Amino acid sequence: MIVDDDEFIRYYLKNLLEYIKFTVVAECGNGEEIFDTFWETKPDILLLDIHMPGINGDKFLMDNKEFVKDTLVIILTMSISDEIKKNLEKEGYTHFLRKNISPKELIKTIEDTWNEYSESKEK
Repeated sequence: MIVDDDEFIRYYLKNLLEYIKFTVVAECGNGEEIFDTFWETKPDILLLDIHMPGINGDKFLMDNKEFVKDTLVIILTMSISDEIKKNLEKEGYTHFLRKNISPKELIKTIEDTWNEYSESKEK
């Protein structure tokens, strides 16, 4: 599932994910859309923008920790305050990607993060 208010970023990420054989089950363009869509799709991976109109990604995560616990969350951002990052890391959200990452690096990071996450769930 991809959540980002920038339509181009969503399109870009969806194409890259499908290229590496991931299925994008849903896309959202703002924080309000996350709630219902997340519960309906129960994605394995959530690519989540932090800064969006309405409800920010960090607020969604903090308010829904229990429901998101079985989902790999990768936080997308161009910039993030130290305070927000520290609060997210304290809650166990440690995967951050800058939006201006190269396609090759983005693919590698997502694949490596997914493989690491999947292996930890099998134990």
